[in-house]
Amino acid sequence: MADSNHGTPWAPILLRAAAAAAFGILTIFWQSPGVGVLSVAGGLYLLFTAGAVWRMAALAGARAETRIRSLQLLEAGVYAVAGLAVAAFRSAEAFCAAAGAALLVGGAVELYLGPRPAARSFRPGTG
Repeated sequence: MADSNHGTPWAPILLRAAAAAAFGILTIFWQSPGVGVLSVAGGLYLLFTAGAVWRMAALAGARAETRIRSLQLLEAGVYAVAGLAVAAFRSAEAFCAAAGAALLVGGAVELYLGPRPAARSFRPGTG
């Protein structure tokens, strides 16, 4: 029974959701956090997102889905570089530029990969 979910990406998805929720709560309820907090919190959010996407890429690699794996590794790399840039440059402008670019690339990759698994798992005449 415990192996029924083997290979499913629930743990990386949960990590990604928790990072987004923590960053969202911090930015909503803290009135004026300052650039230092923005740099640390934003950098950590992007790095945790990179880790979650990297883990999903590892799961795709275990299923021999090399195209999905390579795109997710690209996405994870962009998130990681953006997170390190935000933490290193410590400015609101750096956060806007790096996070915006990372979210744009990540969103494009996920939009490209999104319909693929559903279309591949559909088999006419079985449902």
